[in-house]
Amino acid sequence: MISLPKQLVLAASVLVTLAAAPAQACTRCGAPAPLCRYATPACPLVPQYQDVVRTVYDTVFENVPCTINQTVQRVQCRTETVPVTRCVPEMVFVPRTVTVLQPRPKVVPQTRTFCVMVPKTITENCTRTYCVPRAVTQTHYVTQCYTENAPVTTTRQVVEQVAANQPAPTGQAAPSAQGQPASQSVVRNVTETHLVPVTKTRQVPVQSVCYVNEVKTETVPVTRTVCVPEQKTETVNVTVCEMVPVQRTVQVPEVRVKQVTANVTRIVPECVTTVVPVTVNRCVAKVVPRQVVIRQCVWVPATAPAPAPAPQAPTPQS
Repeated sequence: MISLPKQLVLAASVLVTLAAAPAQACTRCGAPAPLCRYATPACPLVPQYQDVVRTVYDTVFENVPCTINQTVQRVQCRTETVPVTRCVPEMVFVPRTVTVLQPRPKVVPQTRTFCVMVPKTITENCTRTYCVPRAVTQTHYVTQCYTENAPVTTTRQVVEQVAANQPAPTGQAAPSAQGQPASQSVVRNVTETHLVPVTKTRQVPVQSVCYVNEVKTETVPVTRTVCVPEQKTETVNVTVCEMVPVQRTVQVPEVRVKQVTANVTRIVPECVTTVVPVTVNRCVAKVVPRQVVIRQCVWVPATAPAPAPAPQAPTPQS
């Protein structure tokens, strides 16, 4: 299979070849295609394709190994002995007279004042408040219903038959003006009194006894014991420490420094340059020729016999 760069190179070569190819002339008059001046009105030309084999040059890049000398610097350590002078501290005891304070006990009389709590009994009048229940009689009225018989007077009319010759009592109706009957009806008012039960309401007093707390206050003597501070003074002997200066000779350590020379071995790094052969790959351009089949278009008169077709060239492979 042809790679993409090779395909581009092949297409460019075909275009250059087609542009550089001369126009085919007429076989009769020699005029360039596609017109002929001797033809009436013109010599008809037809295109004919021919396969032409041409050489194409490809540029190929290859990696070629080569050996070069490369300078390499490396660090190398070496051992050397050098004299070194050191300061060595040394401790020496030196006698020295010093004055020190030495404690000495001493008894001194001292007066001190202190407080003593003395118990004392005192009597105080305290007020005491207490509650005493007291009976209280309360009277309140209660509604009470009762029934009694009340006299009721009613009046009703009574019709009586009386003789005609008897006078009508007062307040009675007169006899009729018609014929005198043997008896006549007289209406008389009769008053009656009878007892009717009636329900009434009355207020009845009711007494109740309740107890009420009554606050009383009284003064009561109370005796209690309290501690009262009392100040006292006394003289006591106190031992105190007195510092007395005393001279002594003591050995005091003193640091002295002396120089000592000694040989010391040390490691010194140094840079060494060496040439080392190194194999590297270089990219080298190389021109490779190859054969390419190009199809070329040729204009020929229609009356001319067509040339024999060229043999089919094999397809180039990458």
